[in-house]
Parts: sequence; C-alpha cells; structure tokens
Amino acid sequence: MSLDAAFKMLGLDRNMDEASIDAEAKRAYRKLAQKAHPDKGGSTEEFQQLGMGGGMGGGMGGGMGGGMGGGMGGDNMAEELLRQFAEARKTRRQHEAAHVQELQKELKRRQADLAAQRDAEAKRAEAAALDAMERLRAAMGRGQLEELRQVL
Repeated sequence: MSLDAAFKMLGLDRNMDEASIDAEAKRAYRKLAQKAHPDKGGSTEEFQQLGMGGGMGGGMGGGMGGGMGGGMGGDNMAEELLRQFAEARKTRRQHEAAHVQELQKELKRRQADLAAQRDAEAKRAEAAALDAMERLRAAMGRGQLEELRQVL
C-alpha cells in the first residue's frame, strides 16, 4: 500500500505534525479495524482488505484471542504503516537537509561576492582619494610657487 493510500484510508492529513503521526495512525487504524471487524458489523472482506485477516500475516483464526485474525495481522499492518511513515519522514528530512546545505552554499557564495565587491569598491575609493590628494598637492605646489614669485 502506498503512503498516500494509507493516509487516505486512515483519514489522516498528509501534512500533519510529525510528532503525533505515529499515535494518530495507530488510533485511526485500530478504529478502522474495529469498525470493519465482522463481529462489530463489518464484513469479512473489508476486514481482510484492511489487513486484519490474512493480508499481511495475520491469517484467519488462531492468534491471541482467536476469531478473525486475532489482532496479529492488524499489528503487522499498523507496523508496516508506521514503518512507511517513518521512511517518508526520513526521506523528507534528507531532502530538507540537502536543501539547507544548498542554501548555505549559496549564502556563502553571495557573502564572498559581496565581500569582493566591497573590497573592489574600497580600492577604487582609495585610488580616487590618492589621485585627488596628488592633484591637490600639485595645485598647491604651483600656487605656492606663484606666491613665492610674487613675493620675490
């Protein structure tokens, strides 16, 4: 059974809080199993499709408490669903971690680019200031020479 089908079957929201998904899945599964149980008004076919009676290892009869499946198949089905939920969480976390790493690399690249731009801008400003100082010195030097000429 696919994970989407399991969520739909159990009536659970695909985007529900990860912390509560295991407990909610168990509760929803047990409620659904009880509703589908032939002794509770459900049909044998529904019960078997749910995995309580023969679908995932429970078998018909025997087990703890006797009757249809004895609950073992349901536990196996619930465990399988929980395993799928855990695997989906693990996969999602791996994708999120990879995305975070990509974002961190991009941030570092942008920070390096910005630092390089700032350095280049600072060098241009320093060069412009030095050029202005040289022109000022040259202008002052000529002016002082003119003053000296006038005085002499």
